[in-house]
Amino acid sequence: MKSESICSGCGRFQTTPELCSDCHEWQQKITGDLLKNRALYCYNQAMKDYFLNYKFHGNYQWRLFFQSAIAKEVGKFTHQGWLAVPIPISDQTWQQRGFNQVEGLLEKVSFKRLLKIKANSDKGVQSKRNRQQRLKMPQPFELNDKIQVNDKKILLIDDVYTTGRTLYHARSLMLAAGAANVKSLTLAR
Repeated sequence: MKSESICSGCGRFQTTPELCSDCHEWQQKITGDLLKNRALYCYNQAMKDYFLNYKFHGNYQWRLFFQSAIAKEVGKFTHQGWLAVPIPISDQTWQQRGFNQVEGLLEKVSFKRLLKIKANSDKGVQSKRNRQQRLKMPQPFELNDKIQVNDKKILLIDDVYTTGRTLYHARSLMLAAGAANVKSLTLAR
Protein backbone atom coordinates (compact mmCIF):
# COMPACT_ATOMS: atom_id res chain seq x y z
CA MET A 1 0.00 0.00 0.00
CA LYS A 2 1.37 3.44 -0.92
CA SER A 3 -0.02 5.23 2.11
CA GLU A 4 0.46 4.33 5.73
CA SER A 5 -2.95 5.56 6.81
CA ILE A 6 -5.16 3.29 8.86
CA CYS A 7 -8.76 3.52 9.96
CA SER A 8 -8.76 4.60 13.61
CA GLY A 9 -11.78 2.41 14.31
CA CYS A 10 -10.75 -0.99 12.98
CA GLY A 11 -7.13 -0.75 11.86
CA ARG A 12 -7.85 -1.26 8.16
CA PHE A 13 -4.96 -0.13 5.99
CA GLN A 14 -6.26 2.47 3.55
CA THR A 15 -5.26 5.60 1.64
CA THR A 16 -7.04 8.10 3.90
CA PRO A 17 -7.04 8.63 7.67
CA GLU A 18 -10.85 8.86 7.87
CA LEU A 19 -13.05 6.12 9.27
CA CYS A 20 -13.71 3.33 6.78
CA SER A 21 -17.21 2.42 5.59
CA ASP A 22 -17.34 -0.57 7.97
CA CYS A 23 -16.72 1.69 10.97
CA HIS A 24 -19.36 4.14 9.80
CA GLU A 25 -21.80 1.19 9.82
CA TRP A 26 -20.65 0.17 13.32
CA GLN A 27 -21.28 3.71 14.57
CA GLN A 28 -24.93 3.23 13.59
CA LYS A 29 -25.17 -0.16 15.35
CA ILE A 30 -23.42 0.39 18.68
CA THR A 31 -23.64 2.68 21.64
CA GLY A 32 -20.37 4.32 22.61
CA ASP A 33 -17.00 4.43 20.94
CA LEU A 34 -15.68 2.24 18.18
CA LEU A 35 -13.43 -0.65 19.16
CA LYS A 36 -10.15 0.96 18.10
CA ASN A 37 -8.66 -2.25 16.79
CA ARG A 38 -4.95 -2.32 15.98
CA ALA A 39 -4.00 -4.68 13.16
CA LEU A 40 -0.35 -5.58 12.73
CA TYR A 41 -0.65 -6.59 9.07
CA CYS A 42 -2.90 -6.22 6.08
CA TYR A 43 -4.97 -9.29 5.20
CA ASN A 44 -3.55 -9.89 1.74
CA GLN A 45 -2.76 -13.01 -0.29
CA ALA A 46 0.34 -13.77 1.78
CA MET A 47 -1.76 -13.65 4.97
CA LYS A 48 -4.45 -15.81 3.38
CA ASP A 49 -1.77 -18.38 2.58
CA TYR A 50 -0.39 -18.13 6.12
CA PHE A 51 -3.78 -18.76 7.74
CA LEU A 52 -4.53 -21.57 5.32
CA ASN A 53 -1.37 -23.35 6.44
CA TYR A 54 -1.53 -22.44 10.12
CA LYS A 55 -5.23 -22.80 10.95
CA PHE A 56 -6.74 -24.99 8.29
CA HIS A 57 -3.87 -27.35 7.46
CA GLY A 58 -2.85 -27.58 11.12
CA ASN A 59 0.77 -26.49 10.73
CA TYR A 60 1.15 -25.53 14.39
CA GLN A 61 4.81 -24.58 13.98
CA TRP A 62 3.64 -21.61 11.87
CA ARG A 63 2.53 -19.95 15.13
CA LEU A 64 6.18 -19.03 15.63
CA PHE A 65 6.31 -16.67 12.63
CA PHE A 66 4.48 -13.81 14.32
CA GLN A 67 4.95 -14.47 18.04
CA SER A 68 7.65 -11.83 18.51
CA ALA A 69 5.71 -9.13 16.67
CA ILE A 70 2.57 -9.85 18.67
CA ALA A 71 4.49 -10.04 21.97
CA LYS A 72 6.05 -6.65 21.28
CA GLU A 73 2.69 -5.01 20.55
CA VAL A 74 0.85 -6.70 23.44
CA GLY A 75 3.70 -5.69 25.75
CA LYS A 76 2.93 -2.03 25.06
CA PHE A 77 -0.49 -2.61 26.64
CA THR A 78 0.34 -5.03 29.43
CA HIS A 79 3.04 -2.68 30.74
CA GLN A 80 0.23 -0.18 31.24
CA GLY A 81 -1.95 -2.62 33.18
CA TRP A 82 -4.08 -4.04 30.35
CA LEU A 83 -5.12 -7.71 30.50
CA ALA A 84 -4.49 -9.63 27.28
CA VAL A 85 -7.56 -11.78 26.47
CA PRO A 86 -7.55 -14.15 23.49
CA ILE A 87 -10.73 -14.92 21.60
CA PRO A 88 -11.63 -18.55 22.38
CA ILE A 89 -12.50 -21.32 19.96
CA SER A 90 -15.35 -23.80 20.26
CA ASP A 91 -14.87 -27.35 21.52
CA GLN A 92 -15.70 -28.55 18.02
CA THR A 93 -12.92 -26.42 16.51
CA TRP A 94 -10.53 -27.62 19.21
CA GLN A 95 -11.38 -31.24 18.34
CA GLN A 96 -10.79 -30.62 14.63
CA ARG A 97 -7.72 -28.37 14.86
CA GLY A 98 -6.13 -29.43 18.13
CA PHE A 99 -5.12 -25.88 19.10
CA ASN A 100 -6.40 -22.35 19.54
CA GLN A 101 -4.64 -20.37 16.83
CA VAL A 102 -4.78 -17.12 18.84
CA GLU A 103 -3.27 -18.67 21.96
CA GLY A 104 -0.58 -20.22 19.76
CA LEU A 105 0.44 -16.72 18.72
CA LEU A 106 0.55 -15.62 22.37
CA GLU A 107 3.04 -18.12 23.81
CA LYS A 108 5.46 -15.29 24.67
CA VAL A 109 2.71 -13.27 26.37
CA SER A 110 0.91 -13.54 29.68
CA PHE A 111 -2.82 -13.74 28.98
CA LYS A 112 -6.10 -14.50 30.73
CA ARG A 113 -8.82 -16.81 29.46
CA LEU A 114 -11.71 -14.53 30.41
CA LEU A 115 -14.03 -15.69 27.64
CA LYS A 116 -15.47 -19.01 26.63
CA ILE A 117 -17.90 -20.12 23.95
CA LYS A 118 -21.43 -20.66 25.25
CA ALA A 119 -22.36 -24.32 25.51
CA ASN A 120 -25.31 -23.98 23.12
CA SER A 121 -23.65 -21.52 20.78
CA ASP A 122 -22.88 -22.39 17.18
CA LYS A 123 -20.01 -20.02 16.51
CA GLY A 124 -19.02 -22.40 13.73
CA VAL A 125 -16.35 -21.78 11.18
CA GLN A 126 -16.37 -18.06 10.44
CA SER A 127 -14.45 -18.45 7.19
CA LYS A 128 -17.39 -20.36 5.68
CA ARG A 129 -19.82 -17.50 6.34
CA ASN A 130 -20.36 -14.44 4.19
CA ARG A 131 -20.35 -10.90 5.57
CA GLN A 132 -24.10 -10.72 6.21
CA GLN A 133 -24.14 -14.10 7.95
CA ARG A 134 -21.25 -13.03 10.18
CA LEU A 135 -22.89 -9.75 11.12
CA LYS A 136 -26.11 -11.55 12.14
CA MET A 137 -24.36 -13.97 14.49
CA PRO A 138 -25.80 -13.90 18.03
CA GLN A 139 -23.56 -13.44 21.06
CA PRO A 140 -21.42 -16.63 21.19
CA PHE A 141 -19.47 -15.79 24.36
CA GLU A 142 -19.88 -15.85 28.09
CA LEU A 143 -17.48 -14.86 30.82
CA ASN A 144 -15.39 -17.47 32.50
CA ASP A 145 -17.21 -17.43 35.84
CA LYS A 146 -14.04 -17.61 37.93
CA ILE A 147 -12.65 -14.29 36.80
CA GLN A 148 -13.87 -10.75 37.40
CA VAL A 149 -13.29 -7.97 34.86
CA ASN A 150 -14.73 -5.07 36.86
CA ASP A 151 -12.64 -1.88 36.41
CA LYS A 152 -10.03 -3.71 34.30
CA LYS A 153 -8.57 -2.59 30.97
CA ILE A 154 -9.05 -5.44 28.48
CA LEU A 155 -7.08 -6.01 25.28
CA LEU A 156 -8.97 -8.55 23.15
CA ILE A 157 -6.73 -10.47 20.80
CA ASP A 158 -7.82 -12.29 17.65
CA ASP A 159 -6.12 -13.51 14.52
CA VAL A 160 -8.15 -11.67 11.87
CA TYR A 161 -10.55 -8.73 11.97
CA THR A 162 -12.98 -9.39 9.11
CA THR A 163 -16.31 -7.76 9.95
CA GLY A 164 -15.61 -6.96 13.60
CA ARG A 165 -18.63 -8.95 14.79
CA THR A 166 -16.63 -11.35 16.98
CA LEU A 167 -14.67 -8.58 18.67
CA TYR A 168 -17.73 -6.37 19.20
CA HIS A 169 -19.55 -9.30 20.82
CA ALA A 170 -16.61 -9.88 23.16
CA ARG A 171 -16.32 -6.17 23.92
CA SER A 172 -20.00 -5.77 24.75
CA LEU A 173 -19.79 -8.66 27.20
CA MET A 174 -16.70 -7.18 28.88
CA LEU A 175 -18.24 -3.72 29.17
CA ALA A 176 -21.47 -5.16 30.57
CA ALA A 177 -19.37 -6.93 33.22
CA GLY A 178 -17.82 -3.61 34.24
CA ALA A 179 -14.56 -3.42 32.30
CA ALA A 180 -13.11 0.09 32.38
CA ASN A 181 -11.92 0.02 28.78
CA VAL A 182 -11.77 -2.52 25.95
CA LYS A 183 -9.62 -2.37 22.82
CA SER A 184 -8.50 -5.07 20.43
CA LEU A 185 -5.43 -6.25 18.59
CA THR A 186 -5.43 -8.54 15.59
CA LEU A 187 -2.66 -10.05 13.56
CA ALA A 188 -4.40 -9.00 10.34
CA ARG A 189 -7.16 -6.74 9.04
